[in-house]
Amino acid sequence: MNNLAAMTNNDSNTPLLADVAERYVKLVLAMGQHDASYVDAYYGPPASHRV
Repeated sequence: MNNLAAMTNNDSNTPLLADVAERYVKLVLAMGQHDASYVDAYYGPPASHRV
């Protein structure tokens, strides 16, 4: 089974792809708070809370 397939399964030991993607976006936006040139653009929904 490849990594993408593993992340989309609903196995309690495997994070869902949406969870991994959300954590990645939060990480990148947090990095952008420290380095203004790190995030070029963000087109997602407004942040519901600060990272």
